[in-house]
Amino acid sequence: MRPIKVNKTVLTKKLQENRATHRQIFEEAVKGYRDVAIKQLEEHIERIRSNNKVIRVSVYITPPEDHTDDYDTALEMLNMCVDSVIEIDETTFRNYVRDDWEWKHSFILTNSAYSLSARRAKDDRDDD
Repeated sequence: MRPIKVNKTVLTKKLQENRATHRQIFEEAVKGYRDVAIKQLEEHIERIRSNNKVIRVSVYITPPEDHTDDYDTALEMLNMCVDSVIEIDETTFRNYVRDDWEWKHSFILTNSAYSLSARRAKDDRDDD
């Protein structure tokens, strides 16, 4: 498909909305991640205190993903663009408008372990 011309203000607004949603999911996931990590560590501490034997303790919790910088870079580029109408290709349209980035599946999957908003987004994607 050939590139299309879009209004820079409309595109910027849509990208800002998508960034805000992304950031909200990430911040929610950070809180959930901390809760999960603290709970697991406290359980290990209790096992160590209540057991007279040496026990193996290992904790690995996948941290939340954050791609806010991708949005910030795109917004900075749009803000520096002097044209009011710009040309974008299909990939840029998918990223900026449809909020469908190459990392989106991984972002939703990882963060759904800690974020209700990400779980809802995952369920919506699974329904498609």
